[in-house]
Amino acid sequence: IDTSKFREDIEYEKAVHLIYVFIEAMTSKHIDAFRSRPDKGLSQIDMLLEELKSYIDILKKGAYESKS
Repeated sequence: IDTSKFREDIEYEKAVHLIYVFIEAMTSKHIDAFRSRPDKGLSQIDMLLEELKSYIDILKKGAYESKS
């Protein structure tokens, strides 16, 4: 993870932990959902990656508007 773009007021360890927890939760959710499918969800990999990217974008930008 490139931490050079992290805000200075964010603790690096907490930010990285948050990212890992999020990815682990998303992975677990989809593994459970696709476990019984014959292809184990491999046919959905592109959709899953797009979903992951959209959530990571929210993590990157934050959920709040910045007030200048």
